[in-house]
Amino acid sequence: MGSDKHFGSEGIVCLINPKNVVAVPEEYRFGKMRVCEYLPIAVAERNDSGCIIEVDTELFELELIESAAEELERVTLMDANEFEEYKKHEYLPLDFDFNSIFTIQSINMSLEEANEIIKNRDL
Repeated sequence: MGSDKHFGSEGIVCLINPKNVVAVPEEYRFGKMRVCEYLPIAVAERNDSGCIIEVDTELFELELIESAAEELERVTLMDANEFEEYKKHEYLPLDFDFNSIFTIQSINMSLEEANEIIKNRDL
């Protein structure tokens, strides 16, 4: 059997918060990752060429952004000990500090601007 293994006949489209990615196995680095949380949003539909048809995710992305902003606000209210515990359980880089939080909060960018930057980035 080849490396193209599936469980079931339909795929689903999911959104994930990058902080919830826990592993990207080297042997599957272009087609598999492990996450601790995801949000299923649609059944994957394919075009005549077999490629997955893009799903409009703007509404769901907005919800994720709002949730992240609320979490960021909660983090700014933590003391140093709470923040260190939070980092252990939320998969933040160990060198992440309060200055990083305030830098992130100071970025004032619309969802459209962020999506344009993401679409135009060099991979």
